[in-house]
Amino acid sequence: MNNKNKYFPLLIDLSKYKILLIGGGSVAARKVKSLLLFNGNITVLAINVCEKINKLGEENLIKIIIKNFEKDDINDYDIIFSTIDDIDTSRIISESASEKKKLLNSADIPELCDFILPANIIRGPLTFSIASQGTAPFYVKFLKDKFSEQIPAKFEKIANLAAGFRQKVLELSNISEQDKKAYYDKFLKVKWEDIPDETFDLESERIINSIIKGTDG
Repeated sequence: MNNKNKYFPLLIDLSKYKILLIGGGSVAARKVKSLLLFNGNITVLAINVCEKINKLGEENLIKIIIKNFEKDDINDYDIIFSTIDDIDTSRIISESASEKKKLLNSADIPELCDFILPANIIRGPLTFSIASQGTAPFYVKFLKDKFSEQIPAKFEKIANLAAGFRQKVLELSNISEQDKKAYYDKFLKVKWEDIPDETFDLESERIINSIIKGTDG
């Protein structure tokens, strides 16, 4: 089967894996900031680090190791990020990661990557990811900026509300899959985004209770 899209979109629990990020410049800092949003367990290895990374280390949000890269440095880690601009060292890192069965992302060198990272728009538990299979990152950034303006912050509240509603439905006794779908359909018919922020909590609680109790009309 010939499939042009070789990178499969996948969400993983980063807290279960040890991450080594090689490099300490501005690219590394942006990568660290993104990974920390998802509870990444991060160690940065570099001969020097920028102020932003150093501050994260001082706040004990990441671990920092100051040294030149050696092949065995990746042994105790599961996922490797390389953000250095030295192509020769990048290839050494890639060879070492391949030999030791480690997943590698190498910034701006797609041929060395086992995986790539999408651009993410985050609204609470909602994550909207955009990617181009690594072919057009500038266009992905454009789309992220465009869609970010169109996805209101209130989506975070609605997503949290939906999670709580789902739990209430699952706690109902003797409920069929058809009944679940009926409850979810009623939830989705509500124009949650039109409820004013100042009354959202009280009004949403009233609506949820009426749906669960079957008094929503």
